[in-house]
Amino acid sequence: MTTLPAVKMTEQGLFLPRQLFRNLGEIEVVHHENYVLIKPKNMTARFKGFVRPRVTVETLHEAYEQSLLKGTVG
Repeated sequence: MTTLPAVKMTEQGLFLPRQLFRNLGEIEVVHHENYVLIKPKNMTARFKGFVRPRVTVETLHEAYEQSLLKGTVG
């Protein structure tokens, strides 16, 4: 079992240690009304060209974000 580095609330805001993102490469922060999502910026770039999608990339990203949110609410 891996112990995650401590997340801290400071006067400047929320501090998230770099170790939390070491395997993500460049990240993107998506802010919605009820949550903030931090994800790899180029998560679809690795798979570009392998499959011709029937839906837009934006729809795929939204579905991915919603699936992550379902895992944290409850």
